[in-house]
Amino acid sequence: MSGEAVELFPTLDLLCAPKKLNREKGEERLRETTLTQHDLTFLCKWIADKLEGLSNWEEIYGGLMAANIMLQKVNDEQLNELNLIPELEARVLECHDNYEYRVRIAAGQLMGIMCHRRGLPMFKKFLPSVIHGVLDNLERSPDAPVTETESALRELIIAKVCL
Repeated sequence: MSGEAVELFPTLDLLCAPKKLNREKGEERLRETTLTQHDLTFLCKWIADKLEGLSNWEEIYGGLMAANIMLQKVNDEQLNELNLIPELEARVLECHDNYEYRVRIAAGQLMGIMCHRRGLPMFKKFLPSVIHGVLDNLERSPDAPVTETESALRELIIAKVCL
């Protein structure tokens, strides 16, 4: 595919589509696209707009998936030039608390890729938010019957948090 930003619009629109099949098609197209430096710069701005507005979940999801794919495609030198990681750090944490589970999953995937790219310091930044999310999820309905495995997992997580 071409590297023109104008030709990225249909692909990026698909990433934000209401239908899952269209979103998956957008992901596939973006993965197959050869991105020029101009495309990467444009994509960084597009991602920031999608994550900053925090409007509907599909747009946030599209921004997260574009960032996810982009971080997998660029080398370390390009990543440093684009200065994308610092911008994503705060936004991904906001998205990790989103009401829509698909956004939370995409944010978690992006956190994983960011940790892979930046190592232990990035992991340490995200760990409190992840633990908090797990605890909230486990405590969502305390009146619900709990299996022995779930109970043991809760105790283990609470013990680790208290350390």
